[in-house]
Amino acid sequence: MTLAAYERSGGVLTALADYAGGALTDCLTATGATPEAARRLFQQLARPDGQGGFTRRALPIARLEPEQAALARALAARRLLVWDVRDTPSPPVRPAPSRWCTRRCCGSGARCGPGSRRA
Repeated sequence: MTLAAYERSGGVLTALADYAGGALTDCLTATGATPEAARRLFQQLARPDGQGGFTRRALPIARLEPEQAALARALAARRLLVWDVRDTPSPPVRPAPSRWCTRRCCGSGARCGPGSRRA
């Protein structure tokens, strides 16, 4: 593939966003969760950084609604969320360290992750 073709295709970020979008759809179907539940889950896993971007935030799964917890487990199985397992009975879940949500996660067009900025 030439560099020009790679750039026209959107590169890695587009590929990750496409994968995440398909995986999210699959997880919603598999768990019966609603897109609204996904939006609320992602909103809980990120907070504004004060500079137009977002910072990832860990959240104990016990604090999630059952529909969101099932969705979080399915997303973690697809590597879209990760478990932060420590010596706790309820491991926190947090966003995966990538920028896959540039187009899909909360509909804001935001890029989540360290050093990210609003698109």
